Amino acid sequence: MVRVLLLFFLAVKIPAFAVPDADALKQAIKKNGGQVFSTNGIDHQVEFHLTGRQLDDEGLAVVGELKNIVILNLRDTGITDVGLVHLKGLNKLRRLHLERTAVGDDGVAHLRHLHDLEYLNLYSSKITDKALDHLVHLKRLRQLFVWQTGVTEEGVAKLQRELPSLKIIRGVDLDKVAAEVAEPKEEPKPLDVLTWMAIDGNPLPKSNSGDFLLLHLDNQSGKKVKLYWVNYGGGLQFYADIAAGDTREQTTYSGATWLIADADDNHLGYFRTKQKNAKAVIPKVTD
Repeated sequence: MVRVLLLFFLAVKIPAFAVPDADALKQAIKKNGGQVFSTNGIDHQVEFHLTGRQLDDEGLAVVGELKNIVILNLRDTGITDVGLVHLKGLNKLRRLHLERTAVGDDGVAHLRHLHDLEYLNLYSSKITDKALDHLVHLKRLRQLFVWQTGVTEEGVAKLQRELPSLKIIRGVDLDKVAAEVAEPKEEPKPLDVLTWMAIDGNPLPKSNSGDFLLLHLDNQSGKKVKLYWVNYGGGLQFYADIAAGDTREQTTYSGATWLIADADDNHLGYFRTKQKNAKAVIPKVTD
């Protein structure tokens, strides 16, 4: 009998454990509207906030299978607490955007083992002080956005004591603003002016997903121009026409590249945002 069983097992082909193929996972992510970029040939940056807002918890399972993700942007998607369980294995993740999602306290509990996390944006999510208790384990966390959520001053103070190096952004304190309005104000400091970078034939710098800021564009070229964002893969995304003499306030992030082109799409120059709100003056264009 033993010999018969041995011959049986030798004859049966037991399939090997299938390891998910990285290229297949990337294609699945793109099918769901995501964008995948390589940051150094090894690590990945995955973005859903521009073209993949229909992403749900089921689609997030595929993202969790793609290892070496260091930046993940899920802003404005349809994910919930249930979906975040799929992120537990992304132990190289450094930046995570969850703003304007239905994520709450139970979802944040799934993040407690992401020990490399440095940046977490939970603006306008469903969290309360209970979520902050799960973050005390993230010793490398340096920026946390919790405005327009259910967290309290007491909860923030408690987390701040546990993580003194963490900067917690709670948004605008309206009572404080009202008090400041009644006081004499100093003249506001002028915005930093970004350097106009001429087109030199080299590839345009790709944008990075940094911190939120505002860019004030002032078209002094004498002609109508087109504004393009250079995305994370180096492609161009049209944003607006700016008439001669007009200004535009553009929401953006630090480390972003904004290209200026003429009406015929000839590239004129570009600006590269830094760490603060800034002004970008589009100079006179000569024929």
